[in-house]
Amino acid sequence: MIPMTNLLPILLLTPQGDLTPQGDASDASSNNNQASTLPPTGNPDNGTTEEPGLPAWLPFVLIGGLFYLMLIRPQAKEQKRRQAVLDTLKKGDEVMTNAGIYGKVVKADGDVVTLQVADGVRMRFSRSAVSGVIGPKDESNGDGDKDSAK
Repeated sequence: MIPMTNLLPILLLTPQGDLTPQGDASDASSNNNQASTLPPTGNPDNGTTEEPGLPAWLPFVLIGGLFYLMLIRPQAKEQKRRQAVLDTLKKGDEVMTNAGIYGKVVKADGDVVTLQVADGVRMRFSRSAVSGVIGPKDESNGDGDKDSAK
């Protein structure tokens, strides 16, 4: 096994030969030869390189656009729809709360909604606790659909 102290001089060397003494003329000519064999690193006019193909920022813009179209925009639409439903709550609407409690709106004052969940049982909820309005139950439609299907 090679001890680490033997590798230290190898690690300090650079490919350009920066550790060689600069006083010799022969060393200067060898440095010029090395510099001429290196590939060009950029445009000499402004010091930058332009890569052919897509810009590096384009994938980030595309990912941001996908996030907007798939996550942010649908969520904003759903939030607006839900807020419109909550703003139009009125007496007599049948609703379901976030806790899964079904009830009929008895009173809707400001941010508080009073629901009747059973005969003589009323509960007060925050308006934001209502998850949605349940459509009216029309039992004749359900029977009529079965009769018309025969």
